[in-house]
Amino acid sequence: MGMSQAELAERTGRPKKTINEIIKGKAAISPDTALQLERVLGIPAAFWNNRERHYREAMARLAEQERLQEQVAWLKKLPIKAMAKLGWIKKVKDHVQQLLEVLNFFGVASPHELQSFWDRREVNFRMSPALKANHWVALAWLRKGEIEAKTIRCSPFDQKTFRNTLNPTTTYLIIFYADGRDRSDNSSFESPEPQESESL
Repeated sequence: MGMSQAELAERTGRPKKTINEIIKGKAAISPDTALQLERVLGIPAAFWNNRERHYREAMARLAEQERLQEQVAWLKKLPIKAMAKLGWIKKVKDHVQQLLEVLNFFGVASPHELQSFWDRREVNFRMSPALKANHWVALAWLRKGEIEAKTIRCSPFDQKTFRNTLNPTTTYLIIFYADGRDRSDNSSFESPEPQESESL
């Protein structure tokens, strides 16, 4: 630009140290500094702001790559091949990129956040006692169900419509109590509290 750091500092009113740190990438270009550079150098402030944003994003991605490199061993817990075969994720050779694929699938920033997030979720499902449980496989299926559910357009919930459309065989619950009473109550979803009962 044909201008020394000392002159640039003098023209912008910034300390020489600050100008030097900005040039070396150690100090950020603030919006105020961008406006000052626009006045002094004739280059729009938007240019400097965009350069700063892109630089900081690039630095953040490099830091993320280093952090994720330490977490790639976590991939061994997941059914990566099966998930890729089903089209849920892409199968890639680079371990860090594969980890990013998985994190994007689960919608979390790291394996730690995934565990913490799902630990707070209340889910109910049945699992055959004959099969060995795999916590991470279950989470993968739950997440896939969550993703699919978001694509379904549903009308606002209406209890009356819900009751009318249910299959009669699923709404009729007969409970025989020890005293012989028949509670075939189909008008409420709330179950009584019997002392002893057998359900069919």
